[in-house]
Amino acid sequence: MSEELGNPAELPIEDDLAGTLGDGDAVALPDVPLADDPSALITPAVPASAMPAPLAESAKTANMPQADPARPTSQTIQWAVVGVVLGATLVVGAALAAMLVPRWWASVIAAITGGDVFASGFWGVTFGLVLTVASLWLMIRTIRRRWQSWQAPLVVWICAALLAAPNVFVVWIVWGNTAGARDGRATLAASAPHFAWGTAWGVLSALVLVIVADVMLRRMRRHRRELKEFKRQVKERG
Repeated sequence: MSEELGNPAELPIEDDLAGTLGDGDAVALPDVPLADDPSALITPAVPASAMPAPLAESAKTANMPQADPARPTSQTIQWAVVGVVLGATLVVGAALAAMLVPRWWASVIAAITGGDVFASGFWGVTFGLVLTVASLWLMIRTIRRRWQSWQAPLVVWICAALLAAPNVFVVWIVWGNTAGARDGRATLAASAPHFAWGTAWGVLSALVLVIVADVMLRRMRRHRRELKEFKRQVKERG
């Protein structure tokens, strides 16, 4: 290769040096040894440990084997199994609840009223009114308040659902079409004949009471804000 290029010390100078040097003049250049092996001119690969952090991470990612998107991963299979188990648990739990809860709640009401007609109506109104007011109050407070996390409102909603559950059980007994609901209706008809009607009146009264109380509280808050603003204006003018 060195024979084809000739002696580097006798190469002619062109371009801008041509004006300062005469024709055929030569300039002495340092001898540059030529590599006998052309592969030595190739830049060696830099290991990932010697690279900066972003480049090393991208290099590792590029060298990692890519997963086949068409093949489900082990995590997807695990979540699918968990979903199937939870779904089956909910179905079984709902079936057991439909069979046991109406009978159980009807027997509890029968034990509370003792078969008395007046007591059945009184306890029905009490359950419907108190539990509905409490559950609605918790729900309204949860909706209107600004929470910093989701755990606290979830707990409040669970408490509201538990308070509303007895009235839901009565609706289930009265309107349900399962064997447990029919047995519960028979128990209430024999031991607490006015409990269902009393619960209905209590729930309706609670709804009206909560709506009226909410409207009055809103007006009171607005009146307080207006009075406070009026006092501030009078103080600024005085």
